[in-house]
Amino acid sequence: MSSFYFASCGFFLLLMMLILAMDCSHASSARHVLDSREEVRLPAPKGNLTISVKESFLNKAMLLLLPWLNVFLRGLKLPPHEQGNLYIDEVNFTEIGVGSVFVAMESPNRLNVSLYDLKVAIPETLFSVWVGLFWCNGILRFSVKILSIKVSLMVLLQPNGKVGLKNLGVDILWLKLFVEHSFTGGFCSEMEKVIEALFGDLDKIIEMMAMKKVPEMIGSMLEEKSDAFFNSLPFHVVDGPNVSEKRLEIAMNSDSRSEKSEEVSSLLLPVISSPWMPSNLDSPPWRRNLEIFFTETAFNEILLYLNRSFHLNQTVAFPSKYNSSLIKEMFPELYKLCPNCSFAALFSPTVPPRAIFRPYRTVIFDILNGFVGLRMVSAAGQQVPVLETLVNYTGGFSDLRVTLLHSIYFRLTEANVTLKVLKTSVGPIDEKALNEKVRFLLKWVFLPMFNVNFKGIPLPPQIAFPFLDVSPQGIVAAFDLSIL
Repeated sequence: MSSFYFASCGFFLLLMMLILAMDCSHASSARHVLDSREEVRLPAPKGNLTISVKESFLNKAMLLLLPWLNVFLRGLKLPPHEQGNLYIDEVNFTEIGVGSVFVAMESPNRLNVSLYDLKVAIPETLFSVWVGLFWCNGILRFSVKILSIKVSLMVLLQPNGKVGLKNLGVDILWLKLFVEHSFTGGFCSEMEKVIEALFGDLDKIIEMMAMKKVPEMIGSMLEEKSDAFFNSLPFHVVDGPNVSEKRLEIAMNSDSRSEKSEEVSSLLLPVISSPWMPSNLDSPPWRRNLEIFFTETAFNEILLYLNRSFHLNQTVAFPSKYNSSLIKEMFPELYKLCPNCSFAALFSPTVPPRAIFRPYRTVIFDILNGFVGLRMVSAAGQQVPVLETLVNYTGGFSDLRVTLLHSIYFRLTEANVTLKVLKTSVGPIDEKALNEKVRFLLKWVFLPMFNVNFKGIPLPPQIAFPFLDVSPQGIVAAFDLSIL
């Protein structure tokens, strides 16, 4: 149950991170040459979070996500089922390999998802049959080949204002469904012919039951898991969902509208846009296959959601060559606590971070009491704290954009940071001196060096025609997928 939820949640969250990273600006003259589509302005947003997805985007994305989908489906389970005198235990799938996926949109508000060329492996499954006075227990063995599964879904609005999916039908085209049973008890094995005389061919009965019940179970599971996922999101629908023949559009607001972010504590340097970089204003905002708009309020709700689900907690293991032997000469007593141990850095916000959208394509993050720690980890898993701190940090990114070289470019703003030492194994630490040195290094060494040397992060080749506009009113992100 949880695998579907977390996989869906995970897919959504990964997609959002990709969109946030995408800042763009391409010269309009280049756009006219590269893409001959009619220029149609992006629609005005109707909510704090507005999403528009084209059918072709989903189908291209499915090609990229097939390996991940196959890993996720490997843990699929069907719940126990009882019909008449027959009881079948939970059915586990050790393998469900999908060859291809196709998504079709129909008006009004209908999604058809088809899975083709499925490879299915099911381990032995327990079953029981009531023979009048007692239960006979046994084992089922399945041999299954499926050509396709087609799921028809209605995208609708739940009574609580959340998005929902209603199963309209699941069609399975079986190439092969063979069931073989054996009883585990000696008495029941000897009574096999009597049981078949009473109930008929158990194998055929179970095969027919599976053909009828499995589609119903899949449809019910899809409804249950999708509703649970959408209900967990901190947004409710204000317009839509609207599904046409080629595009799905939905506008949402935050469940609990947070107040406008307070002014950040640090005094930031004026943001100067680089004149040699192309501007977003030069890019014609035609319709893309995926379009997302979110306000500062919606973005902070997403941060709150990620924090509550512990997705912002990170542990980063250092490469093995950076082990405690490097500090043996400088900190011999510390080394003795964990000889030749690896290092790991821990990051955990104790308070949800907040973002502030500013002019000049700037996003500032205000982090209060963020936990940052460095630990030594032995081969047995024992952890020895080296330094653990609470950090107040204000800083972010300015001039967010995508260059003509198709790379993500940004500048780091001046940062204001304060550290409080919680635990240390390196001896007494002067917090005042530590803070002064950290601020000095950030202001005069690390940030200037980064901004001078950073040339951008190349976008993957599958991302085509990205567009993103960052302003105090919100972020508009859009792009196409290109499968090479």
